[in-house]
Amino acid sequence: VADAMTKIRQFMFERVYKNPVAKSEEVKAEKLLEILYDYYMEDQSRLNNESIEMLYMGEDLATVICDYIAGMTDNYAIETFKEIYVPSAWQGV
Repeated sequence: VADAMTKIRQFMFERVYKNPVAKSEEVKAEKLLEILYDYYMEDQSRLNNESIEMLYMGEDLATVICDYIAGMTDNYAIETFKEIYVPSAWQGV
């Protein structure tokens, strides 16, 4: 198991963490996350029911929004961004 973990770790560093192509996209990813954060801060009713319940239970708004976004897959975050900000007429382009 330790050998497999070492190989996976090496693979991740070579292909993901230090990959120049992936690193060049970090600025875009950070901006997408900032935009989603601001979107939910602007109107918390846009959150899912579980997150809204957490707010009613007294959880910190910023933490709830960060947790909600952190739980998104990459594809879901991108699709959510598209639904919010990309005009529907452009989606098929």
